[in-house]
Amino acid sequence: GKFKLPTLTELKSEKLAKEAVEEAKRREEREREEQRRRDLYEPWEYESTRGVCRPPSGIPDSCCLGSISAGGGVNWSLGGNGRYCKAQDWFNYTKHSSEAVDTILNVLIVNNWTLTITGDSVMAQVAFALECEWLRQGWVNVKKSIRERERTGPSWRYGVFYIVEWSIGRDMRSENVARIQFYEQYRPMPDGAEIQEITNSSQLIFMNFGAHYWTGLQWEPQDAYRKEMKGLLEHV
Repeated sequence: GKFKLPTLTELKSEKLAKEAVEEAKRREEREREEQRRRDLYEPWEYESTRGVCRPPSGIPDSCCLGSISAGGGVNWSLGGNGRYCKAQDWFNYTKHSSEAVDTILNVLIVNNWTLTITGDSVMAQVAFALECEWLRQGWVNVKKSIRERERTGPSWRYGVFYIVEWSIGRDMRSENVARIQFYEQYRPMPDGAEIQEITNSSQLIFMNFGAHYWTGLQWEPQDAYRKEMKGLLEHV
């Protein structure tokens, strides 16, 4: 039989048809993802995945999905420009973990323990994300206070510069509460005074340091990090 080459018009039509099928598949995938987010989250949380942060009364803006960690805290936007986290295009949306939160808070209440979280902005994300989760699960902040502290270390990177204290209960009348603290510090004070303060007021400590051993040009020698962490642990 004779072999007939497709015309340019036929080739273009075939290409357009394939592109239309591929676009339809992508659209279906986006719709499935949008529905999955709706199923996972409350309406206000879902809206925050689309760049709109309007949490209910009593829940901070930092609980909107995609908040930014910068300057030692966690915020929905920087400079009032309403910018939300560009990482939203890549991170995975997962369901809330009420069982883990309930376990943590109940253990603290039953044992009359205080949990202190300390470190740089990485740990700020941990502390404030934990707060968001207990608020989502129906716990309330019976009391919450934020205290700033002047740093007196060898540079601005050293020492605690603010402290958050929470008392968490099932309702505002709760007498038995879980106590959690967060001490923000990029690098610990060399004299160990502040880590001793934390140790003396806590039964459980969750800490992490590291990001601020980057000078902006290169990592400081490993022995500097090792020396400071060794000194920190000696004071715990």
